[in-house]
Amino acid sequence: MFEKIPNILNKSKSDSVFSASDKIFSAFLCRLTVDYSDESALAYAIASSQTGKGHICIDLDSEPLSDLLREMKITDFTPEQIRSGVEKSKAVGNPDESYPLLLAGNRFLYLKKFWDYQNIIENFINSKDQSFFEIRKELIEELVTKNFDNNSKDYNWQMGAAICAARSRFCLVTGGPGTGKTTTAAKIISILTEILKPELKRKPKIILAAPTGKAAARISSAISSAMLKIKNLGVDDTDAPEAAITIHRLLGIGHASSRPRYNNKNPLIADVLIIDEASMVDIAMMANIMDALPKRARLILMGDKDQLSSVEPGAVLADICKAGPADKFSQKAFSFLGIGGKFPNISPVEDEGFYDGVVELDKSYRFSGNSGIGLLAEAIKNGDKNSAFEILKSKLYTDIVWIKRGNENSLKKIINDLTSDHLSRISASDSPEKALDCIDEFKILCAVRQGIWGVEGINSTVRELMHENKYAPADGDWYHGRPVMITTNDYQLGLFNGDTGIALKDDNDKKNLMVYFRSGDNTVKAFHPSRLGRHETVFASTVHKSQGSEYDRVALVLPDRFTGALSMELVYTAVTRAKKEFILISSEEIFSMAISERTRRTSGLCNRLLGLI
Repeated sequence: MFEKIPNILNKSKSDSVFSASDKIFSAFLCRLTVDYSDESALAYAIASSQTGKGHICIDLDSEPLSDLLREMKITDFTPEQIRSGVEKSKAVGNPDESYPLLLAGNRFLYLKKFWDYQNIIENFINSKDQSFFEIRKELIEELVTKNFDNNSKDYNWQMGAAICAARSRFCLVTGGPGTGKTTTAAKIISILTEILKPELKRKPKIILAAPTGKAAARISSAISSAMLKIKNLGVDDTDAPEAAITIHRLLGIGHASSRPRYNNKNPLIADVLIIDEASMVDIAMMANIMDALPKRARLILMGDKDQLSSVEPGAVLADICKAGPADKFSQKAFSFLGIGGKFPNISPVEDEGFYDGVVELDKSYRFSGNSGIGLLAEAIKNGDKNSAFEILKSKLYTDIVWIKRGNENSLKKIINDLTSDHLSRISASDSPEKALDCIDEFKILCAVRQGIWGVEGINSTVRELMHENKYAPADGDWYHGRPVMITTNDYQLGLFNGDTGIALKDDNDKKNLMVYFRSGDNTVKAFHPSRLGRHETVFASTVHKSQGSEYDRVALVLPDRFTGALSMELVYTAVTRAKKEFILISSEEIFSMAISERTRRTSGLCNRLLGLI
């Protein structure tokens, strides 16, 4: 047990700024160094607290540090005093030293483990000896011509992504909803299979993975469908990869240990690893993935850089895209991209780099030019509030509904109007398959968990409506039609964080309930409620929990006052979950504030990739 919390952190107002773990971390370092100052004790606590907010370091430059102290309501110390405390601290070392805290570039203060994670990622992406594969241009031309229609007047960036994936050990394909990331992945699999089969003299080991069970099931189904469409291009059923798995399962992280089974000393058996929904992957998990890959294995990340970042620290996908913009390619990459007689409208640079593997897909095949959902998502992403409100208020877009939130008394009527038909169809479903289809058709998403406009309040309201409409009894945790989401991985049952199921009366015994889940192969499996691990009701869920999922209809409920949870990325993510209809429940003021707020995660990864620190 530590001797005592530093006095500076025992002041009453610090309780609202620092958690108990922040104070204990600071106390540990103070005890370790003995002669600490108030400034250094405070810096330790700040470094700890910022990782809890998704940052991987703190920026000690005067302006960003001033902003941070103001945001944390720390007024007794200046940025110069905090920086001086860091520079004099015996707990802080240089990046090549082994200290609890590291100061990089004389600017960024890291907890050592986050610097190590960042180092693994930077070394993998910027590796000089294994960055590119020597493949004949004629072979790539033959394969992309067979897989892609190149008749459009515009450059086909799906084809460009496949060319980059063929040449580069590291490839990142980003794009919004409906831009063809899955189709591109399927064609990349086809092309890499034909390239690697003769070289390896066997079928290449291509692995699909995703952050959650739901995302893994979705990418498995989507890739299978896409592969069927390209079977006539030389890829048969035996070439298709196995069903996607969660990243935890990929790395061998289970109940017994949070440490990955696979690492640089015990690498994965893989020739190609494709990670879908990569924006959800935090810095620690991304480092673990890269650390576990064999030296000549390709890594392909697929995701939307504008979506919410991971729940845990880091914004890896966005940082890589920022460091390697999608319009930057070397002369050599440019010569390959021009296969097919068309050249992208870019000016190449001289040297090859990781940016040669970064591609953005910007043409939407899901939303037509008059789709309200597509136009609203684009306006939100671009920070164009005027266009966003024009779309919301316009009667031209049948796929957009705006319900201006009233007072608390209006909540029940709003939710009843939204869910009455949905609940009726769930209750009347005559098979688990149909009931599971129903819960995937419509979802209420919330920005916050607590309060009547949050997940807990909405779920409680829907539960009342279930009883009032005689779909469920007044009491009891389990009832016919209850949708649930698994919140922890259970490898024995094959249920994973994010898997969604529904409780229905057992066909063989109407007095009993069973909970049904859809597997990655689209079959349905049933479990007694008592066998389930941690789970929650999901008539409504947070926007974060919806990542990796898509629904026909989505209703986004924003709270009645601004909170730190609101951001452009959160609203954009909610809008892009909807395929056919998006419903906004919010006041004009709160929506405007939300889409004006950009998520900023302090990270040195971008600077590290560019060689600036």
